[in-house]
Amino acid sequence: MVNNELKILKLVFKDLKNGNDLTFKDIEFLIKNCKEYELKNFFRGCKHILERHYTEAIKWLQLADNFDESILLILFCSIKLKDNFLFDEYKSNNLKNFPVFDRYNFYPFVRIKDKDRKLSVKLLKELEKKYLRGN
Repeated sequence: MVNNELKILKLVFKDLKNGNDLTFKDIEFLIKNCKEYELKNFFRGCKHILERHYTEAIKWLQLADNFDESILLILFCSIKLKDNFLFDEYKSNNLKNFPVFDRYNFYPFVRIKDKDRKLSVKLLKELEKKYLRGN
């Protein structure tokens, strides 16, 4: 049962102004118009998450891992891939500042069976317990 739930576990990015899901075009626009190298890599990672290419997303997010947002997304991707080692490498309780999400006015939400929950350290701990540790 857990494996089937893990398959439908999905990450979406929501525009905080109107509540709509960001599309590939929205992320492509951010990539195209971004001048900062690390931020561009971060947005590329977000694009791969939308495409459900989690391993590729991790690669790009690791190039921007000085952002707490990148670490948050890497942790989610490692749960999707059931990668305990990667999760443990990036696990931290110090994820508090998310200026990129604030600056660009979007935020990641975990979607399970059409129910959205804001991605947070608390939610990651719940997902870790359920999908990685099997408790």
